[in-house]
Amino acid sequence: MPILDLYSDEDETYDFYNYDDIPKPVRIQIKSVITRTIGEVFIGSKSAQIYDDFHKLLCVHFGKESLANNNDFYGNSSMKNIFYYFVEEASKVEALKIIDLFFKLFSNWANNLQIYFPYTQEAKRIELRPKDAIFELNHWLKKGGIGYQFESGRIIRLDSTFVHSEIVKPTLKLLGNNKFHGANDEYLKAHEHYLEGKNKECLNECIKAFESTLKVILNEKGWSYDVNRDTSRALIQICITNGLIPSSLQDYYTNFTSLLSGGASTLRNRLAAHGQGEKIVTVDDSVARYGLNLTGSNIIFLVEQSGII
Repeated sequence: MPILDLYSDEDETYDFYNYDDIPKPVRIQIKSVITRTIGEVFIGSKSAQIYDDFHKLLCVHFGKESLANNNDFYGNSSMKNIFYYFVEEASKVEALKIIDLFFKLFSNWANNLQIYFPYTQEAKRIELRPKDAIFELNHWLKKGGIGYQFESGRIIRLDSTFVHSEIVKPTLKLLGNNKFHGANDEYLKAHEHYLEGKNKECLNECIKAFESTLKVILNEKGWSYDVNRDTSRALIQICITNGLIPSSLQDYYTNFTSLLSGGASTLRNRLAAHGQGEKIVTVDDSVARYGLNLTGSNIIFLVEQSGII
């Protein structure tokens, strides 16, 4: 079933999102996406097994014997238990975890079609293919003004449509190349920490992703560096020495290098990596967000300049 573009839908854009809750109508829309992707549940079906497995996993994760409080009514129906809890009772964080669980499965199906069972014996019971399900999830989240999207196999938080489209998505696309497997994992972990409010950990993963990207570039170019000692600043200087930044713009990029090599790392060094002393050092969301976006911009710039992909 296609998504219908009803009157005024194209005018509904958000640059400031709701992060406090996922409203019930949006949860119902997401429930529909999940059920239409997994397919009809009947005794012995693989669909029923998925819901059984996921119900057990979620119960352990949330510390419950059954997700739905009214277990007498729902009985042993794992699907009904999951969706009653998702729509009616789950906190925002719990709802995001449920979404993340199901759509990681769909992402895996989309990337590994040989294990995607709905294309075989149960195809007639399926309405949505995994790739379309992910697209529709993001559509309903965006239309509802919810500040989360499913990108690169996990839920990430976004803070503006412009930043997400011009920085986050291009960065994830570049790091999706197999050469940047380590940097991609670190940048996604940074987003995961940001989503969970772990801002110090977010900054640490940002600098790891940035330095991993630099090392890939240097390795691809055959430029030597000290694997154990060289920091981002030293790695950037090697890039300048070897002409990655045009010599005609040397003076300009000498100053710009301070931003590239010092921005995210200075934040990390001052706020996350050193002992905090007698007082607890708090890294607020705005600082973590700045670190994420600065890291993404730097990665895009350096990879494009290097021409290695």
